[in-house]
Amino acid sequence: MAMNERSVPTRVDNVVPILFWDPVEFVIAVVLFGFSFLAGLLLVGVFLVYFFLKITKRMKRGAKRGAAQHAVWAFGLSIDPTLRKRFPPPYENEFIS
Repeated sequence: MAMNERSVPTRVDNVVPILFWDPVEFVIAVVLFGFSFLAGLLLVGVFLVYFFLKITKRMKRGAKRGAAQHAVWAFGLSIDPTLRKRFPPPYENEFIS
């Protein structure tokens, strides 16, 4: 390799896992557990976290990187009625004539 050539590692954009999970999955699991703890439903929270992590693991099979986070994001957007009222659907691109 010559002195002026530089290479970029292929894994430079990979996320750093927290306890074997992606950071988004870990935060959602902690939030689920925390809310169930505050509500006094600890056992329900443990089951919710378990099923959430199993579902995200299944969603990752054969998917591209970030697909589970995108699905959670899309689910959150579909719940919010304000976003549905004020913005057009993403498949309608008004900039292309």
